[in-house]
Amino acid sequence: MASDERVLAVVVTYQPDNTLTENLHALRQQVSHVVVVDNGSMNIGTIEVATSHTGCSLIKNGSNLGIAYALNQGAAIAMAEGFSWLATFDQDSQVTEGMVPGLLAMYQTHPMKNEIGVLVAFHRDRATGGNYDDPGDVIADKGDWMLMRTTITSGNLVSVAALREAGRFDDMLFIDFVDHDFNMRCRQKGFLIVGAKRQILLHSLGRTTLHSFLGRRIICSNHSPLRRYYMTRNQLEVYARYAAFEPKWCAKGMWHLLIGSILALIFERDRFKKLRGMLKGAFHFFLRRFGRLDGWP
Repeated sequence: MASDERVLAVVVTYQPDNTLTENLHALRQQVSHVVVVDNGSMNIGTIEVATSHTGCSLIKNGSNLGIAYALNQGAAIAMAEGFSWLATFDQDSQVTEGMVPGLLAMYQTHPMKNEIGVLVAFHRDRATGGNYDDPGDVIADKGDWMLMRTTITSGNLVSVAALREAGRFDDMLFIDFVDHDFNMRCRQKGFLIVGAKRQILLHSLGRTTLHSFLGRRIICSNHSPLRRYYMTRNQLEVYARYAAFEPKWCAKGMWHLLIGSILALIFERDRFKKLRGMLKGAFHFFLRRFGRLDGWP
């Protein structure tokens, strides 16, 4: 890989399953180096073996410090050691053949390459086989690539220049919507979020189940009550931050949060615990309480 295209990948882990070694092996072939940041997993021995066998580095936090904190640990290394890009991944995501080189090739020939802050892979859900990127996040479709409003963390190549200009990931959000907050800040600073249609990332969005509601297919993520807390609190916060910058996106997001919460209470298990998580998340947003929630439930 050319020196001006050095890519550091950061993979954040928390109780990963047995696909970690396979995912790390596939990723390690496509980037300059991989650092795994573990947030206090009980199966740390398994993670140590996986990183050793695949030639990756490992940072052990000892406790769950949140997705933002872990990403920032990778960002600090990327900036200190002269990498051009920080590639961000979840533990259950797997790159397809040539994904990272394909993103870099698109960057090299892109007509607005000097304005690109984030390169985005096309996300394909393992459970459904479909794409779960939101069409509403597309600003313009240019054939092989798209200008995006925002995207999820996994499968991104973040320009180190954008990290320096827009600032790092927001620790106080802890988990959920950390990615959307960062992308919005990048765009406010004039950077572009560019999605590639031909570069595929295999990803899992929770423990998805399919349901039927009023003749429509409904996909439920089955997130835990604790995740419902973070989802509610952080979405309210991010929509409040960027209401003036992206009013339609924020209004649509608020509607989706409401409908998604209702559907979770209809179709998913632990309804009362999830309702409690949602209400507590909204309450803490109004009280301006952020960071990690301790003492749940």
